[in-house]
Amino acid sequence: MTEKKTSKKSFKNYFLLYFCFFIFSISNVYIKYASSFALFSLYSFFYYFLAIAFIAIYAFLWQKVLKAFDLGYAFFHKAIAIIFGMIWGVLLFGEKIKPNMIIGCLIIFIGIWQVTKSE
Repeated sequence: MTEKKTSKKSFKNYFLLYFCFFIFSISNVYIKYASSFALFSLYSFFYYFLAIAFIAIYAFLWQKVLKAFDLGYAFFHKAIAIIFGMIWGVLLFGEKIKPNMIIGCLIIFIGIWQVTKSE
């Protein structure tokens, strides 16, 4: 029989959870930067290397997160990475936020709040 892991709700654990997804979102930024260069150029290799480095950091942090939270609970919070991606798009790439994007973010926040509230 396996025992159910209880989520250790603390500021430190939630900070680690969201910081983990923040790091993951940075890897996506580097992938987008890499795609703006020729496939086998030095710049594309550099940005892909940075993306892989951030994914490795994310993988290490994810293991720490799983010590504090159940997999399903932690993975549900990964939707916050979409919001980080939208913020990066505005700040770094000059993308515009559309009303449907704001509605989507609200739905994500409500969903995370509902899961967190019921836990």
